Amino acid sequence: MSDLIAAAGAARIVILGERHDNPFHHATQADIVRKLRPAGLAFEMIKRADEGAANEGRTTWENDSWSNWADYRQILEAAPAARISGGGVSREMLRASVKQGAALAWGVEGARYRLLDQLPMDVTEDMVEEQRVAHCDGLPKHMLPGMVEAQQLRDAAFADAALRLVEEGYEPAVLITGNGHARTDRGSPLYLRRAAPEVSLVSIGIVEADGLTDIPYDYVIYTKIHDREDPCEAFLKSRQKD
Repeated sequence: MSDLIAAAGAARIVILGERHDNPFHHATQADIVRKLRPAGLAFEMIKRADEGAANEGRTTWENDSWSNWADYRQILEAAPAARISGGGVSREMLRASVKQGAALAWGVEGARYRLLDQLPMDVTEDMVEEQRVAHCDGLPKHMLPGMVEAQQLRDAAFADAALRLVEEGYEPAVLITGNGHARTDRGSPLYLRRAAPEVSLVSIGIVEADGLTDIPYDYVIYTKIHDREDPCEAFLKSRQKD
């Protein structure tokens, strides 16, 4: 852990991954944030439109768009003076990305993240397969490429939340996001490298596993698997109601 903290402490942006419903992951993030003392905290879980409310209310603000937001308050408490930014994307923009592509959905402001640049075919195919599995075979195949566009939009938006902090003078900045968005090959780190290759970053995956992961991060912290219900059961039930 000391090597990890030393490397993270030398970076301008640190990305901390997580499994969203694992409370141990949030506690681990809070511990790392406490050690790093960042000037900025960026969250996948906070919509950009809610940044003002989040900064004003901090630990008392209720994030109604995230069901287990109470688990994240310990991260805010670990850096009580840090500026908060949000990378959460509106439903309207996400829908537009599915239909029109990520670049058109974001528009001119997102041009620096080069969302029109095509990822390698094998990477795109892997992302399509991940979307199929993540949605429990509950989506028509023709929708899956659009879901990949939405994923790319979110990766870039989370990168933007961290980069805005740095460019406004709040550095180092820590980005709290899911492990899929923290991967160095095609997650938020890719879009940070595109937009600001001079900004140093470290990505840390906090991963549930009994063995080694093949997902690329700069560092990995392994945890035991959190006990949870089958997520596909709830998803497929919700689809039947629609």
